Amino acid sequence: MNELELALKTSGGILKTARCRHLRHQIARALHSGALIRPFPGVVVAPDLAQLPETRALAAACWQPNAVLMGDAAALLTFLPNQPLRRLELAGRPPGTIPTDVRFRRLAVPAELRIVTDQAQLT
Repeated sequence: MNELELALKTSGGILKTARCRHLRHQIARALHSGALIRPFPGVVVAPDLAQLPETRALAAACWQPNAVLMGDAAALLTFLPNQPLRRLELAGRPPGTIPTDVRFRRLAVPAELRIVTDQAQLT
C-alpha cells in the first residue's frame, strides 16, 4: 500500500489536498488516470465512493469546513440515512466558484443550533 492509498484509507476515502502537499504528484497522477475524482476544489475522493450521497456531503464539508450543512445533507448524515440528496445546501460565506448542485445561504447559524462532528457541522 503506497502513501496515497494509506492517506485515503485513514481519511475515509475523502482527502483534502492542502493537508497532503507531499503527495501532490501522486494525487495529480491519480486524477489524470481516473483513480481519484475531484468533486470540489482541493478535495479528492476515491471513484467508487464519489457517487454516494454521504461522500458528496462530507466532501462539501471538507471543501468548506466553516460552512454548516443544511437540509437533505444534514438529514442524511444524522437521522435519515436513506434521504436522497437532491442538492447540497450550506450556510456560510460562499466561495468564489460554486458547483451547480450546491447552494450557499448567507446565514449565520448559532452555535446552539449546530451539530458538530469530527467531519462536519450540521443543522
